[in-house]
Amino acid sequence: MGRFESSCLTGAAACATTLLVAATWVAAVGAAPPGVFFEPNVRVTDGSTPFLFQVEPYVAVDPANRLFVGWKEADTADGPGIRVGFARSFDGGLSWSPNVLMDRLYRFQTDPWLALDELGRLYYARLEFSESLFQSQGVAVSRSDDAGATWGPVADADDIRLAFVDKSSIMSDGDGRLYVGYAFVAGGRTVTGGIRVSRSTDSGVSWSSVAISDAATNAIGAVLAAGAGGIVHGAWWDATSGDVFVDRSVDGGITWGADVRINRMPGSARASSSNPHAQPLPTIVATPRGALFVGWAEGSGSDLDIVVARSDDGGTTWGIPVRVNDDASAREQWQPAFTVGPDGTLHLAWLDNRTGAYNVFYATSRDGRRWSANVRVTDAETPSAFQRPGDYLGLATGGDGTAYVVWTDGRNGDLDIFFSRSPPSSGTSGTATTSVAQVPPTRRSERGRSG
Repeated sequence: MGRFESSCLTGAAACATTLLVAATWVAAVGAAPPGVFFEPNVRVTDGSTPFLFQVEPYVAVDPANRLFVGWKEADTADGPGIRVGFARSFDGGLSWSPNVLMDRLYRFQTDPWLALDELGRLYYARLEFSESLFQSQGVAVSRSDDAGATWGPVADADDIRLAFVDKSSIMSDGDGRLYVGYAFVAGGRTVTGGIRVSRSTDSGVSWSSVAISDAATNAIGAVLAAGAGGIVHGAWWDATSGDVFVDRSVDGGITWGADVRINRMPGSARASSSNPHAQPLPTIVATPRGALFVGWAEGSGSDLDIVVARSDDGGTTWGIPVRVNDDASAREQWQPAFTVGPDGTLHLAWLDNRTGAYNVFYATSRDGRRWSANVRVTDAETPSAFQRPGDYLGLATGGDGTAYVVWTDGRNGDLDIFFSRSPPSSGTSGTATTSVAQVPPTRRSERGRSG
């Protein structure tokens, strides 16, 4: 594989030149709000592993603005994971450490996700399974106490055996608790599964697991948002019903309420008719002031848009979903990733097919109802021949408001992990967009459920 290097590595003068080029390029595209641009793209993966395809990255940033990225290693563009990789950057993503493969409990690994706790310790969650994809052993978690230089023993974070487990995520609530979400299908990959969440109160050493979904029949994409006081939210997509659901725990993940559907009409969240890999897997974030936001892909046929819904009462009721992408094409937008900046600004990035090839686009909002014009992150396109450049991308914001994006990129003829960043700027609160539909106010049941 060819190696892409940022010219910012050659010195301050060269870096200033490349940033000017980046600003000029974005201005030519004509999509950037004033002052918002993404720097030239940098390749994270270095071609040192024995696998040709690297997909499904996730990124985390610590208070010292050190960056950490995990991803899946595979033999084919749309094949199952074999191992998971890791790299870190201490210069804002301009250069990256040599790639390493994570330790493992079982033979195969997939679906990486990263989290940092209140003490700055780094956690790497992934699925691990044995000889067969349908003999999944569940979720494995490693912890690093030295910013990813070394890793401790691998912990088994679930109580599942001999079943299909998919799309794990990990989250710290900043209050001494960790949560891992994942989809669970009993007895093989059939439509009889739901969502589970494991919790740890001893920094990832031991875990307990509980089922949280009432209605899911073929759930996938369990993502979490957690905060102090033991409040944790989960969101997922049910492929059979075509709905996006949320649920909430107010006691640190021990008991959960009833599932709440948030898509506009029952069954309206469906995969693209022309690309079944373009799916409505959700993303979720909670702001410091308590507002909750979920984004997902929704549309009809092969015309999928990114929509965002807001809740101001902890997920009990939801407002009107608002479209974020500002293109007029009947193309697919999916793989949204949410983060919230230190000033409460919402940042959203997603995979976008508006040009006929794949790019990553980005927008910001102050309130989730009005979104900025879309900014293109990628400075080269991924050919549309790669119908499944992974199932998700990664987005994080630093303490100064810098946005960091990682994604699966096919510009070199295979799939690699690429990175770009957008320095903080003002005037990005967003402009009004057209609402998609009203979600009827839906109240959760007050009954709890424990497992």
